[in-house]
Amino acid sequence: MEKKSALASMIEKAQNSDTFSAQKISVQFARNVEILMSEKGLKQKDLAERMKVPPACVSKILSGDINMTLATMSKVANALECDFYVFFKNRF
Repeated sequence: MEKKSALASMIEKAQNSDTFSAQKISVQFARNVEILMSEKGLKQKDLAERMKVPPACVSKILSGDINMTLATMSKVANALECDFYVFFKNRF
């Protein structure tokens, strides 16, 4: 059996961390927002106006580098005229 390198072990540990999982969810959420904005012909400025927030807030959301509350995620969904659901999915 082949022994894992130290780097491979560190990467696996990082990928199984709560921080990595949260970042992955933020990036997936941001990508979904971008897709919906594109489908609806909205620009960042338009979404910001609908959300009643500064455009910089939308920019942070779309960067995927923000720890959003469920309330913020719901606000985004409402501005996009979409329902927002949270669910769990088995990894296997």
